[in-house]
Amino acid sequence: GHAGRGDDYHYHIAPKCLIEDLGKKWVDVDKKPIGYAMDGFPIHALGWFNKGNAVEAQLDPCRGMKDDSGNYFYNVKTSSSWDVLNCLTGEPQKFARDRWHHRVDRTGKEITGIPMRFAIKDSMRTSHGRDVCHVTTGMLQGEQLLLTSGKTRRVNAEEGALFYCNKACYGLFFEADKSRKIRGRAIYYDYIVSGCPGGFDVASLRTFTPYEGPAQKRKGPPGTGKRPRQ
Repeated sequence: GHAGRGDDYHYHIAPKCLIEDLGKKWVDVDKKPIGYAMDGFPIHALGWFNKGNAVEAQLDPCRGMKDDSGNYFYNVKTSSSWDVLNCLTGEPQKFARDRWHHRVDRTGKEITGIPMRFAIKDSMRTSHGRDVCHVTTGMLQGEQLLLTSGKTRRVNAEEGALFYCNKACYGLFFEADKSRKIRGRAIYYDYIVSGCPGGFDVASLRTFTPYEGPAQKRKGPPGTGKRPRQ
């Protein structure tokens, strides 16, 4: 799974970590769902822990079937390629209640992510008045870091934190502008703490070396020319 541009975390294959966390009793003994499809039917993982519950041979083309009581459900594939479902049997329902405010940087522009080599170790979320602060710690690996001097440094393995509370309180990586002096892609750590909420102890975080050189244009994805990239 991964977060989309709206910070909406979603899965493309069977949520292996979620299923393992729910455990054998939930999944294969009590036979409870691990989620729901957009048409409202439950999604199960029968056979994940107990192969005696396997229903793969009974599934329809959408990966669904009815239980003994006549209730329809989908079942994820419990082996590679870990499919969730191939199509929707019912009509999509508008039951989602997700609401969020898109992250913006200090200039008020929306922050859009890019792939980077950051192995997540831990994460937490805390509320401070009207702000919700998200902190993710992990290991930055194999990235080229832009320094304030304009030179770059290759980071092979360096632990630190990424955080975001509001547009005046964050520590995030952005992609640096292209330059003849830089071979390949470089990123820089934008560290802004002028508006951190009371109670958020930013000084306790192990952060990366901030970039304090000339302002970067932080161009967005190709074709937009608007959004910065994280």
